[in-house]
Amino acid sequence: MRFDQVVATTLHNLATPALTTFFVVITALGSLETIALLGLLVAIIYGLRRRWLYIGAWLAMLAGGEVLNQMLKAVFARPRPYFVDPLLPESGYSFPSGHAMESLVVYGMLAYFAVLALSSWRARTAVVFGTALLVVLIGFSRMYLGVHYFSDVVAGFAVGGVWLSACITAIESIRRGRHRTKCAIKTDPHH
Repeated sequence: MRFDQVVATTLHNLATPALTTFFVVITALGSLETIALLGLLVAIIYGLRRRWLYIGAWLAMLAGGEVLNQMLKAVFARPRPYFVDPLLPESGYSFPSGHAMESLVVYGMLAYFAVLALSSWRARTAVVFGTALLVVLIGFSRMYLGVHYFSDVVAGFAVGGVWLSACITAIESIRRGRHRTKCAIKTDPHH
C-alpha cells in the first residue's frame, strides 16, 4: 500500500495540462465504449467472412474478460486513490484495473489475429511491439490520471495475460484439431 500511495502521489504532483490531455486520450482507448465498439466491428468483419471460430472466440473473450474483471472487483472491493483535485473522476472499485486487463486482452487478441494473417516477420514484430506499447501506455494512463494504483494495473495485466493465454490456447487447440482432421481426410483412401 505504501508503494502504491507513493507512486500515485508522485504522478499526481508531476501532472501537467498537456500530459493530462494526452493520457485522457490514451485512457479512452481502453474504455468500455471503445472496447464495445471494437468488439462489434471485429464481430461484423469476421461474420462477413464467415469465420465462426474467430467470432465465437472473440465474443467469449470479451464477455469472459468483463465477467472476470467485475467478479474480482467485487471480491477485493478496494477503493480508488483519492485526491482533492482529481484529474479524472471515476467510480467503482479499483482492483484490478479493468482498463489494463481489457486492453491487454482485446488488443492482445487483435494482435494475435493480425499475426495469423500477416506473413512477414517484420510486420508481425511491428504489430506485437505496437500493441505492447499501447497496452503499457493505457495501464500507465490509469496511474497518471490517479484512478488506479500501481498494483491495480499490474494485477489487471496479470489477469488479462492469463485470460488471453487461455483464449488463444483454446483457439489454437481447435485450429490444430481441424488441421489434423483435414490432413487425415486427405490421406484416407476411402474419401
